[in-house]
Amino acid sequence: LSARFDKKIILGDWRGVTALLAEIADARTCVWPSWDDMASVTYGNEQLFLDQALRKIECDPLNFSGWRAQVQSHAWLGNYEASIAAGLRGLEVLPHNAIRHELVKTYIAAGDIDAAEAIVNRGMLNEEMTLDLRVRVAAAEGDGDTARSLVAEMRETVYADQLQGALISPHSLSGQREEANRLAAEADSRPLGHLILMVLPLDCQCGAPFDLEYTPNFARLLDDAGLRWPPKTIRDWPLMDDSK
Repeated sequence: LSARFDKKIILGDWRGVTALLAEIADARTCVWPSWDDMASVTYGNEQLFLDQALRKIECDPLNFSGWRAQVQSHAWLGNYEASIAAGLRGLEVLPHNAIRHELVKTYIAAGDIDAAEAIVNRGMLNEEMTLDLRVRVAAAEGDGDTARSLVAEMRETVYADQLQGALISPHSLSGQREEANRLAAEADSRPLGHLILMVLPLDCQCGAPFDLEYTPNFARLLDDAGLRWPPKTIRDWPLMDDSK
């Protein structure tokens, strides 16, 4: 079932994927899809994703993905205290940067900027994660100048020689909607570009990080899957409001 789900996601055959995801969850095995979070947590299936996260930890507590998924799902359910507790416990078991990154995002979503910055300033995260989180802090505080400066730094360093799709969320969070839409349209025109676009609502935590009219191929997949747009947001982002 999990392999079938991932195949449908990758090949752009999204009809029936939500029903298939529920079937996978009901099976309660120790095999799960690679892309289950992208089609669930921001589209109203947070509890299903949490149940799956707990199952992952039960099956393999030394796999970071279960802990990260638990942090994410609790945060999307609005239970920041449980999300933070899961992140701290996960780091005790497995000090993985993917868990640490999600924990900082929860602190930001909860408005605890001091706790978020305390982790970032320890220097344990890689350059990509560090810059991403500093953009989020500045965006959450409404500091457009700092946020845009950090996005420019990301573009010139981490992503200088890579596809720019990962910069869609930072551009959107920092109030640069026009550029976010341009990058989204570019990704949508590429083979398998939907795999870039589908991760963004979960990554951004900002609802729609781009306008769907710029991504007609991705829009068709969402319609096929019955996934609503815009997806949920985890908090208000003042610079995004300014860019609309």
